[in-house]
Amino acid sequence: MNIAYARLAFVAAALIAVPASARPSRAWSDAELWKEADVVVLATPRSAKDVKVKTEQPRPDTWIDMETTLDVQATLKGEAAATIVLRHARYKGGVTPVPNGPIFIVLDPEKRHQFLLFLKRTDSGTLEPLAGQMDANQSTRWVQPYGAIR
Repeated sequence: MNIAYARLAFVAAALIAVPASARPSRAWSDAELWKEADVVVLATPRSAKDVKVKTEQPRPDTWIDMETTLDVQATLKGEAAATIVLRHARYKGGVTPVPNGPIFIVLDPEKRHQFLLFLKRTDSGTLEPLAGQMDANQSTRWVQPYGAIR
């Protein structure tokens, strides 16, 4: 009996001693996305390019800012032209994503997937993911022929 308690105490101590870390992140509900988005569109990426952007806060060296041009099939909220430009970020090539780090969106023009995008307009009129650059994936739904996937 004492050996069983000793093993249990050892396992419990090992689990308690493991440090846990997590980055605070808002979990957006679909209702919140619809309510807070300036623009909601169904769109397909046409082209993407890396850009240099001056930001209020410096970006880590592992990030690259991008602009993706998308063909809009339907505007579900707000105003959007037939073609829009979305500013977002990606990791530099060869960089391993950091645990608890940003979850960027991948909008590959070659795959021609359709996306449901919840976007906000910046003061300069630029469209960005509603959930921000760090959690851009929460502002995007990949639309398959049979429905949207988170």
